[in-house]
Amino acid sequence: MRKDGQFIIFYNDTVSNIGRSRFTIAHELGHYLLKHNELTKKTNLSRYSLSESEYDIFEKEANYFAKRLLAPIPLVDTYLVNWETITAECIEFAFDTSYTVALHIINDIDKRYRNSNIVREHHPMVNNFIDFINRDSQTKLCLTCKTLQPTKEKFCKICSGKNFLESAYKTYTSFYLERTNEMKYSGFKLNEFYRATTCPKCGNEQLTETQNACQVCGTNIMNRCLGEMPEYPMTPSETIQSSGGCGQGQYGLSGDARFCPFCGGITSFYYQRLLKSWEDEKEEQEKRLQTLPNSFSNNTSRVFASGATN
Repeated sequence: MRKDGQFIIFYNDTVSNIGRSRFTIAHELGHYLLKHNELTKKTNLSRYSLSESEYDIFEKEANYFAKRLLAPIPLVDTYLVNWETITAECIEFAFDTSYTVALHIINDIDKRYRNSNIVREHHPMVNNFIDFINRDSQTKLCLTCKTLQPTKEKFCKICSGKNFLESAYKTYTSFYLERTNEMKYSGFKLNEFYRATTCPKCGNEQLTETQNACQVCGTNIMNRCLGEMPEYPMTPSETIQSSGGCGQGQYGLSGDARFCPFCGGITSFYYQRLLKSWEDEKEEQEKRLQTLPNSFSNNTSRVFASGATN
């Protein structure tokens, strides 16, 4: 503690293992929030300023605090429910912990089940993270165009491919690292009825919630599956409306979908050339990234060293 009453946490910033550094900071924060300094009336909580029993108790409490702060059990349980099984490697990557801490958490979960038969703990905090966890654990990455989409979809909505890396407990570490290359492609904002809120072609904003075509330029403003369509030139909007398509994809698709994720058929937005091809857009994005400084283009790089001491 400084003379002005401010507390300072020291840690070794040369340690390359991010999980270990995070644990160290969380551990020291635990000492402060658990008021160990007030209990001992000491400003410096070092091993040599405490009795053996004080040091042992404070360290165990701070360790427990750090584990629960970095990887709260209710959040780990949410991954466990989605995957049915979870490993230390999954926790290490999902929660940015060290491998050793992840092993302790696995042991805690196993001990909980053996002692009480509890398989899941509920907590209001889960509501704050549920969308992120579901996106992290119930999606797959297209290895062709590098987009994420729900596990249940059969075809990639951007490139129509089927070469996916799924987020599952057996593949999560590979999925996590490969996902750093994720790409997002352009699309149009849709309303709850899967219609564009503004005409993608002429910009007309005077559209009703359920109309199918723009009254100004005739563009079809609902993105849906058309199935197999003839090559360009384009068919009129009326033909698009009456065209086939799979049952699931006819009721509306996302505003960036070039292809139907259920059958692989072309979508109305892509057929009308409202959306660029994924190859052209990917090439444009890669060219823009090449013009950025290395500090920006490499900001997703990570270093992990399993088997750290914390």
